[in-house]
Amino acid sequence: MTKLFGTNGVRGVVNQDMNSELALNLGKAIGTYYAKKKERPCIAIGT
Repeated sequence: MTKLFGTNGVRGVVNQDMNSELALNLGKAIGTYYAKKKERPCIAIGT
């Protein structure tokens, strides 16, 4: 697996480095992390 986390977000080749299971697990982890914080960050999703 290549490097997925960079300075500008998560990167990878679809269905090779990144698949739907990875995206789901990453989203759950980020959601769980920020749910425990007091502040509510702005999270941008896009291309």
